[in-house]
Amino acid sequence: MQYKLAKFWLGNISKIFLFATAVYSSAAHATLTVNPVDPYKLNNGVVNYSGKTGPGTSFMDSGFTDYNLKKQKTDEDGTNRPNMLLFDISSDTLTGSNLVIVIKATQTSSSTQNFIPIISVGGNDCSDANCKTQSIGGVNFSPYFYAANYTQKTTLRIGIYPLDICANVGAQSGNPVALGCTVGLVSTTFPVQFKLTFSAGVLSTATPPDLGSTPTAETTDRTLNFQSGAPPSPCSSLDLTNLYFPGDGEIKFNAGDFPTATTSGNAPVDTVLVSGKESATPTGLTTLDFISTNDISARLPISKGSQSITGFKNKTSSETHPYTLTFTTRDSAGVIAPFDTSACLLAGVETSPVLGFLSKSTCFIATASFRSMDVYPVALLREFRSEVLLKLPLGRFFVHQYYHYSPQAAIWLVNHPVFRFPVLTALAPLEVSVWLLMHLKIWFLALFTGSFIGLFLRKMRTS
Repeated sequence: MQYKLAKFWLGNISKIFLFATAVYSSAAHATLTVNPVDPYKLNNGVVNYSGKTGPGTSFMDSGFTDYNLKKQKTDEDGTNRPNMLLFDISSDTLTGSNLVIVIKATQTSSSTQNFIPIISVGGNDCSDANCKTQSIGGVNFSPYFYAANYTQKTTLRIGIYPLDICANVGAQSGNPVALGCTVGLVSTTFPVQFKLTFSAGVLSTATPPDLGSTPTAETTDRTLNFQSGAPPSPCSSLDLTNLYFPGDGEIKFNAGDFPTATTSGNAPVDTVLVSGKESATPTGLTTLDFISTNDISARLPISKGSQSITGFKNKTSSETHPYTLTFTTRDSAGVIAPFDTSACLLAGVETSPVLGFLSKSTCFIATASFRSMDVYPVALLREFRSEVLLKLPLGRFFVHQYYHYSPQAAIWLVNHPVFRFPVLTALAPLEVSVWLLMHLKIWFLALFTGSFIGLFLRKMRTS
């Protein structure tokens, strides 16, 4: 009995020990949460920033910043630092006293880590009260600070300057600036990418400031990409006529057809911008004024494929409302490529009620496939329905079933235009068969005439 009891307690104590060890291990190797402050977003782990918009008339989208990489701490005051990068840093598990956060940068082409000055903490400039001052590698950036005080289980907003990353990585590596940086600017032909390592833990007394108890430190990496280019013109390989399908006061626009590739190293293209004007070419296309100076304006995520653009006036039997559309792309750094009205211009776009013209046509799938109820194949099917099918009992049953099920199929086809070509291909033999049935007299007349001519020629040869 005593043996079983001892075995029971030993087994449970070992389980508790293993559980405690696992908890301790996970806490000791927990990872900091580091979020770039909006509107910048991660793309495959990379935070993209614009350092100088590209050539031509490219410009920045609303909510994004075109950073002036010549600026540093001494060029801006503490209440207004528009060229500073901000990150929210937090940990739910890190505990202890004398906690600090430090930032090291590594250029993607190097393995050397270099400390980066911290400019702002919690909305205030660094000082001896909230940061730690050090000189690093013989380069004195005083009064820059290389460690920020951190209080456990809080979120701390830290600010750094892009120019400081370029200068410190370069200076501590024996170069004036980092590879790809020019004097205070990102190269116009070579995007600059850095991996920033954010670390939090107990401050040591070493110089430079570092985390003394490495096993308890928490770290997170963020890759930053600074670019000076803009996305290329998107229309060189697009079939403009198949970009849209008209609906009721709207069109379904195939944003997923646009290319996402851009210049090597620049941010990926993620958004299509559309501008339209009734009976005229869109205006104000070199700034964000294009939103207010035109009748139609939309931003469409490429990842969502076919999407609705609203705001159109419908075409009626008595009036037309033709629109001219132009479009461009934006990358995830917020840079908008120039609107190219020579290649990216789509004229004569008109809308009408989708269900209205589908029900008026009643050839739902054919109308959705041909994107019009006025083309000859659709008119032929309507004629076949009225002149043949509706005059036969079995034909009337077929038409009734078709009316019941095909509208949903037509709407689905409108929303999934990639299947339009296969449906058109499947309709081709049906159209030929219907034409032959609807033109039996002509067919028999042609057959009779051909037979007569054949007999006449045969007789001519034998005589």
